[in-house]
Amino acid sequence: NSIRGMIAYTDRTFGANGFYTSSFPDQWESIQTFLASLSHTLNLSNFYLNTRAYYRKNVDEYRLRRNEPEFYQNNHQSDVYALEANGNFKTSLGTTGFGIETRKEALESNNLGDRERTLSGIFLEQLVNVGSKVDLRAGIYSNYNSGYGWKHFPGAEVGFQASKDIRFYSGYGVSYRIPSFTDLYYVGPTNIGNDQLTPEQAQNFEVGAKWAKSGFRAELVYFIRNTDDLIEW
Repeated sequence: NSIRGMIAYTDRTFGANGFYTSSFPDQWESIQTFLASLSHTLNLSNFYLNTRAYYRKNVDEYRLRRNEPEFYQNNHQSDVYALEANGNFKTSLGTTGFGIETRKEALESNNLGDRERTLSGIFLEQLVNVGSKVDLRAGIYSNYNSGYGWKHFPGAEVGFQASKDIRFYSGYGVSYRIPSFTDLYYVGPTNIGNDQLTPEQAQNFEVGAKWAKSGFRAELVYFIRNTDDLIEW
């Protein structure tokens, strides 16, 4: 058993000359972030479990003109609360991985409004070794979002250890990305959000080879990503 805790704080105030737009060279931003987490790990010979709880607070003040906050200013405060657990166990069938998570996001903003949403997920995957050279992995991740309901994402991968130094692999997976609060609600001088956005969904396929020897590593990969409802400004 092991227990770990962490508390972190950052304070960053900086000029943002031309960072967001070249039309206003005297931009300014101030960001304060606080993070606290507590985790427990149980590690046995054939069983591993990690649980974690964390809280993240972020305060962001942005001015389009540094010395004129009344001209254009964004003030955001976000709070994230999360619980998660993941682990694996080994049997004669191979290694089984599992996990569950839930997260609440809250936002107070003069531009984006006051927003809340809850996200939860669960995953299960199985790794099977076929002899000493071939391994197969398949799994599914199910996600619930309070704004979009349930979505399910399968994935699979096969690997072949051709030699001690060379490994070939191929994989397929389905994923999605929910629109951020900025994507949905932001209104600015040059960009306007869209509150009718739906999550973007993608299918990913890749095949590749890895080589490692005497401290040197190389990898060659070919991949295809097909995306529906892509979110792009």
